[in-house]
Amino acid sequence: MYLINEMEAHLHSINDFKHAIKRIHLATPDLLDESLIAQGMGIGMSTFRTWKSRGTVQSSALIRFCLTYKVNLNWFFYGKGDLTLSDDRYSLPIPKDLYKDMREAIKLVSMEMNRLNLSFEDETLDALIQTYFKYNNKTNVDINMVVRAVAETFIPLEL
Repeated sequence: MYLINEMEAHLHSINDFKHAIKRIHLATPDLLDESLIAQGMGIGMSTFRTWKSRGTVQSSALIRFCLTYKVNLNWFFYGKGDLTLSDDRYSLPIPKDLYKDMREAIKLVSMEMNRLNLSFEDETLDALIQTYFKYNNKTNVDINMVVRAVAETFIPLEL
């Protein structure tokens, strides 16, 4: 029974705004601006102010904050483990086949953009990467030629 009461008290403290802000300041002492804290939580300032006045906070926003600032969730919520996570412990594993496809897409797209002296703008990158993934595994398609043709549509016209 004691363990259940302790867990209930802990769960209540997780959603307590003041307690959460204390943990945030411990984890990120240089982060004093409320708008940056709200941004890290993935919420707007009006939501932040509402939660502050109510004295509550959603745990999903705290999780988002921890992921944004690489704060160990076990440390933040339970006080256990290291405060921060190293990059290798933080990163999510990418399936090998997707990683291979991503690497090949980056190589081909950057090669074509460099060949044509194209600037690395979002619109161009999006179009070329989407083209790569749309046509890469289709039979009878030369992915190099398809990406090259789409890349050439981004060459600025000279008047």
